[in-house]
Amino acid sequence: MKTRKFGRYVLEKELGRGGMGVVYQAYDTYLKRFVALKLILQGDVKRFLKESEMMAQLKHENIIQFYEFSNEPQPFFTMEYVEGTTLSQGIKERKIEPGLLVEIMIQVCKGLVAAHKKNIIHRDLKPSNILVTSSGRAKIMDFGLAKRLEQDAQQLSKTGQIVGTVLYMPIEQIEGHVNEKSDIYSLGATMYEALTYRTVFQGATDINIIFQIQNKMPIPLRELNPDISPYLEAICLKCLSRNPNRRYQSAQQLLQELENFKNHRPIIARRYTHIHALRNLMFTHRKLFAVMGLIIAMLVIFSGYMISKERALQQTNNELKLLNSAMIEFVKNIQKSSHSDMLVNPEIIKPLAVVFSQSIHLKTAEEYIFLRGVILGQSVDKKNMRQAIIDYTQTIRQYPKMGANYNNRGAVYVGLEKHDSALKDFDKAIALTPHEAEYYYNRGFVYHELHNYEKALQDYKQAIELNPQYSKAYYSRGNLYKFRREYEKAVLEYNKVVALTPNDRKAYYQRGNTYRSLRQYTKAKLDYDKTIRLDTKNPEGYVGRGEVYIQLGKYDKALRDIDTAISLDAKYYDAYIVKAFLYKRLRKYEQAEMNYNKAIAMNPDSGKAYINRGNMYSDWKKYTKAQQDYDKAKMLSPDDPVIYYNHGNLYKRWKKYAEAKKNYDKAIALDATYSEAYANRANIYYAWKDYKKALVDYEKAIILSPKNIQIYSNRGAMYCSLEQYSKAMQDFDKILSIDPKNANAYGNKGIVCYNKKNYRQAIRFWQYALQLAPQEMKFLRTNIKFAKRKMNKK
Repeated sequence: MKTRKFGRYVLEKELGRGGMGVVYQAYDTYLKRFVALKLILQGDVKRFLKESEMMAQLKHENIIQFYEFSNEPQPFFTMEYVEGTTLSQGIKERKIEPGLLVEIMIQVCKGLVAAHKKNIIHRDLKPSNILVTSSGRAKIMDFGLAKRLEQDAQQLSKTGQIVGTVLYMPIEQIEGHVNEKSDIYSLGATMYEALTYRTVFQGATDINIIFQIQNKMPIPLRELNPDISPYLEAICLKCLSRNPNRRYQSAQQLLQELENFKNHRPIIARRYTHIHALRNLMFTHRKLFAVMGLIIAMLVIFSGYMISKERALQQTNNELKLLNSAMIEFVKNIQKSSHSDMLVNPEIIKPLAVVFSQSIHLKTAEEYIFLRGVILGQSVDKKNMRQAIIDYTQTIRQYPKMGANYNNRGAVYVGLEKHDSALKDFDKAIALTPHEAEYYYNRGFVYHELHNYEKALQDYKQAIELNPQYSKAYYSRGNLYKFRREYEKAVLEYNKVVALTPNDRKAYYQRGNTYRSLRQYTKAKLDYDKTIRLDTKNPEGYVGRGEVYIQLGKYDKALRDIDTAISLDAKYYDAYIVKAFLYKRLRKYEQAEMNYNKAIAMNPDSGKAYINRGNMYSDWKKYTKAQQDYDKAKMLSPDDPVIYYNHGNLYKRWKKYAEAKKNYDKAIALDATYSEAYANRANIYYAWKDYKKALVDYEKAIILSPKNIQIYSNRGAMYCSLEQYSKAMQDFDKILSIDPKNANAYGNKGIVCYNKKNYRQAIRFWQYALQLAPQEMKFLRTNIKFAKRKMNKK
């Protein structure tokens, strides 16, 4: 369309049109900004004014912001103009993956929570009313049908027409009654369409769709798309419950549920099962089942008259025993079939516990206590966890040979940090049920926490042998190997996790960290890229990639990633640590100090920032401050070997070798696999000319880090000083086998040849080193001149 003036606005183009009005992109000539201008064409001006009043009260980042209302030159209001596409368009183009959808729905719920706090019900939530900006932010639009809870349902719909879009409307809204749970249904219908690419119900007319809403149940999502997570299906179907009381009770509860799903925590929605399928079938054919139920009831009554009282009592007791066994087995199956990162769902078990206890007239309260223990055991509240211990203990007395009871109690002991008690329970569980992978994994996890790594590895191995698909065991074993600096082994474990669960963000992130430790920066960056794609709002991936960019010298990109992480989470501690390290690398010590100070202010009880700030002060030659930071770090984390290693480096820089050695000794005592500590202690022995001890430490360091070039370089230099030139050459050749273009290695080989008076060969090595690194090796030009003179004299 051609631009035209409208008051102080210039109407640029039409954005959308409805029955009551039209929305334009407009330019505000006073405030010099683009806005969305909604202009009434026909209809109820009061409703238009009501929309303006409601939007004016809603200020939230996930709701389109209202600017102003006016009656001149005709009724209109202006809103925030945002570049983006509607969720409807994304669904049409099939660009909305489940992970992205969950993130969008979380943001929509946040906006909805803000609206509901103002008692405003949207009444027309659907994909076309959700805008997704180019930066990934979701915004709720079009409050034209919104109403306040205290208003009468038909106050703004005097024509008697149904208010809203039927495809996304719950049954109570069709009947003229709405509340917060009506918007929950609409969100469920939106999720359903995004996941299955079809609406919940389909029909040629509104009447046909309304009939289906009133008389049919939605087709389960996984019947239409088996790749959908059963837990996401459960969340969607709970939103779509015909009975509002079975839906999420608020937008806040749905928000928490989606965040729990995203972070692999327990959810309250129940997975769709054969029981639900039977219930849906009974609902769809309720008249037929009612007749069948009546016939069965008559037969039961008739049979009751025909059976003696004693026989009836015996039959009842047998049924109660079967029910008892079935319920216990049911709980065990829930535990076994749970997602690897999820616990037993209390909302599944709690109603079952009530029904179960009522079914047996409270004669077997022990089973109810067991179920209560399962529920309370999932809590993070210490009081509830202690009650769960009491309940499990009572259950164990009743069923002393059920391994699951000991396993469950052990898991609660872990939460209470009572590791010895947990180990005893896991030992008992394994003794009773030696083929259950979970029990070995849980015990291995406790050994891992207690730093008993060999036993932890044995249990992880046993868990994997019993269940080769147990991704959590591979992941934990990878973390253990990474902690022990056995990086190649860690990579293999993370590879297995990725193969089993290709969308496991944490596996990519940890593998990226491991590749970074191996200095395989290209591979590390690819893993961080994948981490970010899987969750664009999580700062971890950006910080990891930023660290890679620092190592590659791409400081602008590093800073951009770190700042992105901080924009996502202004309290993300590690981002400030890495940002400070970047400034330290650039020798911008004041900015580095400022960021370390921010990190310390956020987490004053962590030694990590003090260690890093101490390293920065050491580089800055503020040694007194460095000493103070290392002392503070030791006080906070007395068992962290990294602190002693860095403190030893400071003393070594001061040439206080005795103090340096004490710190390296302590680092090695705390971590016998700390190769760098052995290497630096070897350097101390070398400085003291204690070559025998130096060689022992160099050997140990090389065994632990066989690809660490610096260790070979230092040992080669020592062999040179001992005139053991053949061994020195072997070390320098080893460096070149790892890094064929290492200029320092060629330079050192030249020194060996010079000392052996093989001047011609020395000159060749030095010239090649100069070609590889002309700036770093320019001092070799003098060496070449001396070698040529020596050669001419011969």
